[in-house]
Amino acid sequence: MCKVSDKLRLCSCSTDINSLKHYWILYRVAKGKNIRVIGDLLLPYSISPESDQFNRRLLLKLLNEENAFDAGISPIQNDRLEISFTVGSGPFNRVSYGFAFRSNQWKAAYVDPFGWEETHDIEKTGKVRNALVRLKAKKQI
Repeated sequence: MCKVSDKLRLCSCSTDINSLKHYWILYRVAKGKNIRVIGDLLLPYSISPESDQFNRRLLLKLLNEENAFDAGISPIQNDRLEISFTVGSGPFNRVSYGFAFRSNQWKAAYVDPFGWEETHDIEKTGKVRNALVRLKAKKQI
């Protein structure tokens, strides 16, 4: 099982997300950008529907009710946010959650990196600290 920690913090301290176990990406609309991105998506890591729903609700709460970012991130209308966690081993070991900023709050959105790249640029990236809770040991990773 993989559950998000209520102590989760989105840090802007690292921008090389390729070397991070857990990371976030903020996408911002790029005026006039309309490119076609072609590629293959990897199937997401499978977690239980209960854990998935728990994670989505908690992430929305943290993003909208608290300052989840360590630095002044000021989202604007139509920003997209991807929060990605490494949860297993092997090629399909990532769970990602997507959010869209609308009407001054984050709302759940389907993670569509190719679609987002067609109209958005990557604005900021960073590390997710205190990302997950190991349920058996109650330790944060």
